[in-house]
Parts: sequence; C-alpha cells; structure tokens
Amino acid sequence: MITAAPTQWKTLPAPDSPRGWIERAAEVAAILATDAAARDKAGATPYTEVQLLKDSGLVTLLGPAEHGGGGQDWTTAYRVIREVAKADGSIGQLLGY
Repeated sequence: MITAAPTQWKTLPAPDSPRGWIERAAEVAAILATDAAARDKAGATPYTEVQLLKDSGLVTLLGPAEHGGGGQDWTTAYRVIREVAKADGSIGQLLGY
C-alpha cells in the first residue's frame, strides 16, 4: 500500500530503520508496477523513474547518516533493490548500480 505520494517524500523524514527503507522501496515498487511492461516495451530512457528513486531517497540508502544518507548496510540495500526489482527489474538493476 502506498502511504505517501512521490511528491510528498521530499517533505517526509528518511526512514530510520531497515524495515522503513524496505517499506519505502515497496511504495516505489507499487508505483513502478503500474506501467512497467509498457515502459520496458517502449525502451525509453528512464528519466522519470530515476527521479522517482531520487525523490524517494532510495539512492542515498548507503550514504553515511552524518552526511544526509540513510546510513544503512549492504544487507538492507540488497533487500531494497530486490523489492524494487519485483516490480521493474530494469529499475531495480539501475538502483543496484
């Protein structure tokens, strides 16, 4: 279930636990799942999807908390990537990079 619209993520605090990050990834995945097949077929550059990852904060997951990152470990990062990849493998792979 999506608990926050993508535009609201910028005003919400970043998750502070592995569970919170995985829940955030599930929210992103729910959005991506709505048109993943069509986007894959179109083969367009994923500008909107990259912005979604940025807005959700998932790209900062591994950064040190004292520098504005999520301060999480690789175990959590892998779980987040897998959650996103369930909805859109290409975007999950991009997040993994």
